Amino acid sequence: MLRLDSQTGQVSYCNPRTIGWGCQAVPEDRAALDTEIARLQAQVAALTKEVAGLRTNGSAATPRPPEAVPPSREGELKLPRREDLDRAKERTMAFIEDAWRRLVEMLEQLRKDMRRT
Repeated sequence: MLRLDSQTGQVSYCNPRTIGWGCQAVPEDRAALDTEIARLQAQVAALTKEVAGLRTNGSAATPRPPEAVPPSREGELKLPRREDLDRAKERTMAFIEDAWRRLVEMLEQLRKDMRRT
């Protein structure tokens, strides 16, 4: 089981022992943390310099175009295939024919009922 100290962020690995449980702190990869901190500090410095340059140039500065972002496929319209359209057409025609047939049968029944009276 892993235990996380919510105050310090220290992670410990805990396992059952002969009597109770024992926990050992998971060693941090300090070199990886230092590398990431240095990278982020360099990025902050570069962005700070860029913002300062934009502020000194005022509104006359030409804005940079955003980096190319691949288009999202979430909102992409998916068109039906020809087979889907044909199947929909057949079902629609069958529905209309059935509805027409029922209407004609109802009219014939109404005509018969009116002749009886």
